[in-house]
Amino acid sequence: MNPHLMVRLLPRRDITDVLFLSAGGGAGLWLWARPHLAAAAPARRFSWAFLGGCLWPLGSIFLWAILRSSIGQRPVLGTMLGVATGAMLTNIALDYFNYVELMFCGEVRLPDDAYSPNSDDEKYDIDI
Repeated sequence: MNPHLMVRLLPRRDITDVLFLSAGGGAGLWLWARPHLAAAAPARRFSWAFLGGCLWPLGSIFLWAILRSSIGQRPVLGTMLGVATGAMLTNIALDYFNYVELMFCGEVRLPDDAYSPNSDDEKYDIDI
């Protein structure tokens, strides 16, 4: 969100690509090591981890590009918004994967009588 900050921190090198690749590689390796993927065949496990490792950083970059174009030339606001949305996206993703793993391990169960909008059961019928 604030490319001038990188130029000030490292004036001689553009390490944006290195940071992006390391974020994607880290996300992919993190997904590879998750328990809910452990039982998958290695080729499927690799493809899912690769997909997640690509989509996670690319999705955040896409979001930041949209936000940056909407806030204009306000570098401090852009930096704060970038850090806040990065933390938010990471928190949502961690929460999602924790939920998936809880379901996979059997600690979260779907209710037996889950609501269905197409149900013919009497308890969901409405008489007008």
